[in-house]
Amino acid sequence: MTLKETNISKLYKARSSHIQWVNTVKLLVSGIDVNKLYLSPIIQESPLGQWFYSEAMLFAQFNSQ
Repeated sequence: MTLKETNISKLYKARSSHIQWVNTVKLLVSGIDVNKLYLSPIIQESPLGQWFYSEAMLFAQFNSQ
C-alpha cells in the first residue's frame, strides 16, 4: 500500500468514525439510550481528532506552499 493510499484509508476511517459519533448524538438527543463510550467530549480523544491533530497537521505543513 502506498503512502497516499494509507493516508486516504486513515482519512476514510476518521470520517466514518465522525459520522458514527454524529449519529450517536442524534439518537441521544432523540431520547434513545446509546452506548456513551462513543461520546467523547474532547475532540482530541476521538478518532477524527486524533487524525486531525496528528497526521492532517503534518500534511498541511508540508503541502501548504
